[in-house]
Amino acid sequence: MHNYVGCECPICKQELTERDDIVVCPECGAPYHRECYEKQGECVYRPMHGGGFEWHRPAAVKAPAICPACGTHCDSDNIFCTQCGQPLHGEAPQPAPGQNSAMPGADFLNTAQPFEFTGSFDGIPASEWATYIGTSAPYYLYHFRRQDQNGNKIGFTLSAAFFAPYYFFYRKVWLVGILAVLLNVGLSIPGMLAMMVEAGIALPFAVNTLTLSRIVSVTSVLVTVINALWGVFAVAIYRWHSAKVLRRWKQEASSEEAYQMRLRAKAGPCRAVLYVIIGMSFFTMLSTMFGVFLL
Repeated sequence: MHNYVGCECPICKQELTERDDIVVCPECGAPYHRECYEKQGECVYRPMHGGGFEWHRPAAVKAPAICPACGTHCDSDNIFCTQCGQPLHGEAPQPAPGQNSAMPGADFLNTAQPFEFTGSFDGIPASEWATYIGTSAPYYLYHFRRQDQNGNKIGFTLSAAFFAPYYFFYRKVWLVGILAVLLNVGLSIPGMLAMMVEAGIALPFAVNTLTLSRIVSVTSVLVTVINALWGVFAVAIYRWHSAKVLRRWKQEASSEEAYQMRLRAKAGPCRAVLYVIIGMSFFTMLSTMFGVFLL
């Protein structure tokens, strides 16, 4: 009965849903709520049955998209399943050895699955977004679609909440990354001063320890709030910045081919940021090991 979801019951004029008990006229194929059909006692199209009338889904009512992974029925305009995040118009992912096939993997970042990016966001084709974003395109386009459906820019990105400067530099949102660095540095100054006072290091200016303690408490709360806001709005900021970049590239290009070449050449995140993070992590680990060894 799933082919009738979204259609209108000819009797009560209400939309048929997955939860409804749907019956179909054996003569013309028109769908009804069982209760409505039994109350009516006959198909409303019965006078036309003799002429070979057949009911067809209205062109304005699109059939639901069925997720190939978990079977959830979603809006046909959706790119990804609202339940498990898998692409709705590609092949179902095959579970890895040992993976429970009843719990389809939510790894919709797996670009090995064939998937066609359709539609547009902010007037830019999804295929161009996919090229610009890189391997994480399914993740971001999923969030873009959710933003458009919900009418807001709210979401949550864990990496941005904990490592906002690195996140924005990695995504080439340079000015916002610099702002995040300045905020981090500025809000960390009171804490650094408090640590210096506790360590007995003389400061070049007089410091009221009670006032400094209160300032440290306030800045700690501000850091928490700002990090949470980065996490909530990071995708929206990245989308806004990227849309500006793509429009500028298209305006500056002498032709569509030149635009596509530039798009492919400069697509993807800044890998150098990853190398910096890995290098810093490795250096921190070595320093810690060396310090323990000296102890």
